[in-house]
Amino acid sequence: MSNFLLISSDIHSDPISLKKLANLASDKDCLSFLFCGDINLENWEINEILRTRNFSFIPVLGNCDTPWTYRDLNMQTPPYFRKTEFLGLKIFFTHGHYLSIPCDAGFENNSFDIVINGHSHVPALERQENFVFLNPGSPSL
Repeated sequence: MSNFLLISSDIHSDPISLKKLANLASDKDCLSFLFCGDINLENWEINEILRTRNFSFIPVLGNCDTPWTYRDLNMQTPPYFRKTEFLGLKIFFTHGHYLSIPCDAGFENNSFDIVINGHSHVPALERQENFVFLNPGSPSL
């Protein structure tokens, strides 16, 4: 297998879904696990999976997430959006309840190759303007 990014959103307290994703994220070829919000860390099993993880986990804050639960994991509260780059691709990701696309955060939409958000629970993959839009949907709902 070649290098890949794992992208998900909207787990909503489902530890079974997170366990499956954590197994994929633990693969040596997984560059990182980008998470687009609504994990609900109040669930003990979810909290434990992330506390004992052996993979890079990069979340953004969703509308059902609470900032203090991240502090319980000794993680900083995630921002509402992130900009990152992997394998030369510029990526903007957010949950989608507050911001949806880069211009909502003050950036040019054409500054990114991939724009990702969750929130709707409906998977989507389409070309918009000069970027690819991805919504991973929800593995639990």
